[in-house]
Amino acid sequence: NAAPDRVRVEAIRLNALGGTLQGSGEVRDFAKFSLTGQIEGFDTRALTDLAEVQPLPWNGRLAGPFHATGNLSERDYHSLLFDTQLTVAPADAGPALRGEIAAQLAPRSDNASMRVTLGQSWLELPASRTDFSGVFGERLDVKVRSRDVNELRPAIRLPDALLAGAGSFDGSLTGSLGDPGITGHGALNNLGWDQEHIDSLEGNFTASDTGLVIDSTTVVWNGLRADVKGSVGLRDWKIEDASPIKADFDAENGNIPKLLALAGRADVPVTGTVGAKGQVEGTIGDPHVSADFTLASGQVEGEPFDSIAGQARYVSAGVYQLTAAARAGGKRLNANARLDHSRLTFGILSNEIPLNQIAVLKSRAPDIAQDIHGTARLNVNGALNFSTDGKEAALAEVGGEINVTGLALGTRNFGAARITGSTKNGVVSAQ
Repeated sequence: NAAPDRVRVEAIRLNALGGTLQGSGEVRDFAKFSLTGQIEGFDTRALTDLAEVQPLPWNGRLAGPFHATGNLSERDYHSLLFDTQLTVAPADAGPALRGEIAAQLAPRSDNASMRVTLGQSWLELPASRTDFSGVFGERLDVKVRSRDVNELRPAIRLPDALLAGAGSFDGSLTGSLGDPGITGHGALNNLGWDQEHIDSLEGNFTASDTGLVIDSTTVVWNGLRADVKGSVGLRDWKIEDASPIKADFDAENGNIPKLLALAGRADVPVTGTVGAKGQVEGTIGDPHVSADFTLASGQVEGEPFDSIAGQARYVSAGVYQLTAAARAGGKRLNANARLDHSRLTFGILSNEIPLNQIAVLKSRAPDIAQDIHGTARLNVNGALNFSTDGKEAALAEVGGEINVTGLALGTRNFGAARITGSTKNGVVSAQ
């Protein structure tokens, strides 16, 4: 149909990207046009290829109405407006993808390129749903809920160690979808991480391909609760041994044997719980830790304690300083130590300790422990040399004294005794 200033166009049809666009409209003054129609069967995989984002395994078919206006006299269609409300239905092959997408294509203010604006939209997989809106290449507001975050692995660069878990995210993506900046609040629950189960990980963060900054983040694992904030460097979204790290942490109720096993030192004979507050600096491969710590209700080499409170301080590369005070009933013991690479120097000072309450004596000489009486006061110092792997230690030096009072074995009374230790020419002796 035609009039001097208007041309009516019917049954326009365009086949592309596996789908069909058909509609009708009019052209006024041989310039301004308006089209209304229907989109059917467009392949979401083909559209992701067109948008130059990474290929995804999910596939769906797009369908819905559209309306477009513009000016044919403009070479670059600077006044083009394209609106559509699409539904996404599962395709014939691949994991089912469903959703609704409200989109508008319009020129940017500088007329140099087109701007894609998304209204309230959503996409859903069997175990995950993402709600989003915003402007491509600028900012997208995103909400994600997933019963299995591994389902999202093709679209999100998750760590290889993350094996399972439910998750959520509320935040924004800025910049291109191929290399976005990410800011928001995330939560993961019932994680499978390598060989460990983590109850939850939740907090605020900002991430890019070069770094991760976390704030007010809480980790719950086997009863331990740790609050962490800090940063770690990334290289193409990956953590490496050389990645710089800086963080503050505050942890409580950590199970010591499980923590030692996690660190590959299940052989260390310490039980109980631990809480710590401190800082980590350095790199992932060489972290420098300084902390105040408290151990509670456990044993060291079978020796029970009520509490051990102390400080561990990083001094320089391979050098740490440690001070601690232990309490077990009425028994008190103060210790200090300095680890300088493979050499540990130490000092121990105690109050009077009943001999028949020393656990190592009970385990190694039960007959003597049953009959012995008296108390001992320690003032001892020395040094240990560790093997390269840190699993074996040899006594290198010893000094100081042990004062025993009221010593008796069964019915035999020995009174007081004084034992001194010394090292001379590499030979450790006691008398």
